[in-house]
Formats: sequence, structure tokens, C-alpha cells
Amino acid sequence: MKKQMIFFILTAIIVSIFTLSSTVKGEENYYLKNDYICLQDSNVLPFLDKNNVQKLGSVEDNKELTITIGLKIRNKNTLKKIIQNAHNEKKYNKVISSEDLKNNYLPAKDSQDELINFLQSNGLIISKTYSSFLSIQAKGTAKEIESAFKVSLNYYSKNRQVFFANSNQPQLPIDIVGLVENIDGLNNFKLQNSMSDFTTIKSKVIGQVYPPSQIQKAYNMTTAYSNNINGSGVKLAIASYYSFNQNDINFFMNRFNINPTNAIKIVPIDGTPQYDINGSAETTMDIECALSSAPGAQLLVYDGANPDSVTQTDMFTQIVDDGQANVVSYSWGIDETYYSQAEINEMDNIFMTGAAKGITFVIASGDNGSSEVDYPASDPYVTAIGGTSLNTNSTTGAITSETGWSLDINGNGSGGGESSFFF
Repeated sequence: MKKQMIFFILTAIIVSIFTLSSTVKGEENYYLKNDYICLQDSNVLPFLDKNNVQKLGSVEDNKELTITIGLKIRNKNTLKKIIQNAHNEKKYNKVISSEDLKNNYLPAKDSQDELINFLQSNGLIISKTYSSFLSIQAKGTAKEIESAFKVSLNYYSKNRQVFFANSNQPQLPIDIVGLVENIDGLNNFKLQNSMSDFTTIKSKVIGQVYPPSQIQKAYNMTTAYSNNINGSGVKLAIASYYSFNQNDINFFMNRFNINPTNAIKIVPIDGTPQYDINGSAETTMDIECALSSAPGAQLLVYDGANPDSVTQTDMFTQIVDDGQANVVSYSWGIDETYYSQAEINEMDNIFMTGAAKGITFVIASGDNGSSEVDYPASDPYVTAIGGTSLNTNSTTGAITSETGWSLDINGNGSGGGESSFFF
């Protein structure tokens, strides 16, 4: 009887082992074939199927790429209400404690760890993480990235700009797909700055040019300066791309007798920025305008190496993660129609987090008139800034007239209009 009992027990164990083995094997096959699902919102550039876009061929398997995984924030609707209520009550600084933000709204560290494990198991190298857990930067070959996210990467041409992009929606395992908002770096389509037509407009007459002293008089900054209100105690960030020449800044400051209190602090993003005539001119102008308006402020220049979506995400994530800047100025962007829904969601998460921390974002509305709605200027947590046509009294310096910069004969004017993403 005992021998028979032992036999039955052994038989049961063996059957169980084979059953478990079969089940695990079946689950593995199901996981590999069927247990990946697409991101919730589209990550594909919406204009790829247009007639003016030409597909050129596949991206090389061994091409080294950098991607940034944007994590979803938690309890987003609740955080949105907290920020809205604070603004309704005219509370414009930090609206939530750092501890509450971390414990209840920012992505959890466990979420970051799960995604890191997934990325590393697919051969990708983690190159940067953030204390806010808002995103993870990783590097790998095009083949590794295509395999990890089940995408096809191809080269395209649009209006003589050659770029690569994913032709289909990324997929992730079902147990982690809900942690991810967006995957940056699957395309490298370039953003534009408000000086994108610099080489054309610099040879045209663009109206009255005012030196800093006249701008200061027009907006009564001189009274503020006399009361020791010059930006002292404020950290002002310029977010831009490409390097700038410090000698150009020095020449401007000396020429117009401006004496900044603090040296500029540079924070490079995604590599070492190089000089570019258009991009660097924008960065230089933004720095000069900031220092001539608020010479007492501490200027932080977050300088991105490439004007694409992955560096834009990395730059603003770093700004929000640092939490140093009180005000952030940004003169780049592009028509909303060039963004996917997932990209918009990810950037909105970052701006929302910055708003909760009390950071003010002022971003150029664009130069192509009200028919073009530019992002990130259209984001609800951003103040969009357009241009004006200004006339002053030649004797007193007071403003005699100032109107919004409307579309001119050259097709330039402040951007605006109704957003397709935010209502």
C-alpha cells in the first residue's frame, strides 16, 4: 500500500512537472507573439502619409540611436485640478509640496525599474535617469530598437529635409505598456526657431530697431531698476539649441553698457552643442534680451545639441528635474500637426510638473501667422509670447502705439489660433 501510494505521488509529481513545463512553454509563445500591445496614443508622425513626403529606404541596422522613454505621471486629473485651483486663487509659486508630488503624482521608482529591466533585456544601454522618474534615456542600434518596440524605422524626405521615423505604432509587453506615455527618438524630425528665416530677413528692412535703453524706457524698466528691481534673486533659464559665442555676448553688453551681476551657467543637453548660424543666432539673441532686461538675474542656459524631439524632451525634463529656474524662455517649436498625440502628452506631463513646482514657461508663439498653431506654445501650462509692432516718442521714449504683429507682406506674423490638442 505504501509502495502504491509512493507510486501515485511520484506519478502526480511527474505529471505536474510536464503540465507546468507545457503551460510555461505555451505562455512563452503567447507572450512573444500576442502579449505585446500598442501604446495608448499614436506615436507616429501624423504627416508621413502626405503626398509631399517621400519614403527613401530603411534605416541601417547598425545605426546608433538614442531614445527617451517618457513615463506616465500618476493621478494626472487630480494634479490638474490642484494647479487650476491654485491659479484661481492667484497662487503662482509652488502649489504642492515636493514630497506630495513625488509620492502621489510623479512616476514611481518601481515603474522606472520595470522599464529599465525591459530595455536592458533587449540589449539597450541606459544612459540617463532622473530623480523625478519622468523619463529614461537609452542607447542602442536601430535593429535593437526595432526589435524591442516592434517598429520599422525608415528614412523620409519632406521639403528637402531628410529624416528618419517609425512607420508604425510602437508596442510593449502588456504588463508595462501602461507605464509609458511616449518613446522619443524613433524620429529625428527637426524643430524650428523664431529665427528660422534669419538668413532671409536679415537683409530686409524689418522696421524700427530699438537698443536696450529704449526698450527699458518704453516699458518703464528704469523705474524698477532705480528701486533695485533688476532680476536679483531670480533664476532665469534660456532653453535653446546649438552653442553661442561668449565674445558676442560680451560685445553686446559692453556696447550698450549693461553689467550683468552673475556669470552665465551652461547646462549642455545630449552632447556638446556646435555653432550654427541660425540656431546660434537665436540663442545669442535670447541671452542678450534676457540680460539687458534683468541684469541682476542668474542666467541658466540649457543648451541642446540637436533641435529634435528627443533633445527637447530631455532638456525640459532636466529643467523640471533640477527645479532651479523660476522662469524658462524658449523660442523653438513647430506646427502642432507635426507632433503625434503621444509626444504632446509627454511634454504636457513635463510642463504640468513644472507648473506644480512653480516654474513659469514663456514660449514663442511662432512666426507664421494665426493660421499656424505652434507647440509647445499651445500647451496650457505655457504662456505663449507673440511679437508686437512698437512705436515710441523720440523725445521721451514713451510708447505712442503698440499692436500685435500681424501677418505682413512676407508672410510673417505672430503665431496663434485654435489648438487641435487642447480645448
